[in-house]
Amino acid sequence: MKERISATLDPQTIQLVQALVKKFGYRNSSHLIEEAIKSFSHQRNKK
Repeated sequence: MKERISATLDPQTIQLVQALVKKFGYRNSSHLIEEAIKSFSHQRNKK
């Protein structure tokens, strides 16, 4: 089961998240952020 977290973002980052959600067809900003964290973790673990 997923848990809710909270994050504070500056306005430019919010605009970027909204644009990426729209451009790549994510369900919502939470989905985009979750996938970005997984991708970041995967890339870090490759090194």
